[in-house]
Amino acid sequence: KPPRHLGKKEIHMLEEMLIYGFGRDNLHYTSIAMFLFSTFSFGMRFGDVVTLKWSTIKDLHIGYNMRKTQHALVVKLTSTVKLNLLKTFKS
Repeated sequence: KPPRHLGKKEIHMLEEMLIYGFGRDNLHYTSIAMFLFSTFSFGMRFGDVVTLKWSTIKDLHIGYNMRKTQHALVVKLTSTVKLNLLKTFKS
């Protein structure tokens, strides 16, 4: 089977769904937001994304221990999209 992946167009469509709030009150919206955040955070594992706490975010950096390997990592929040995703969950 050929590899399956999302292209730039599909990622952009998911971003648009979040920006314009389509389905904001359902579980799919949250799942899409977490998926995009993981994607834009250098492939942060979904299990690590769901365990993040607001206290791990300092000065536009997220410091966390990877659950699978217990390695300490720091991800810099540089993308406007990531910041917008965080604002979505903060409000």
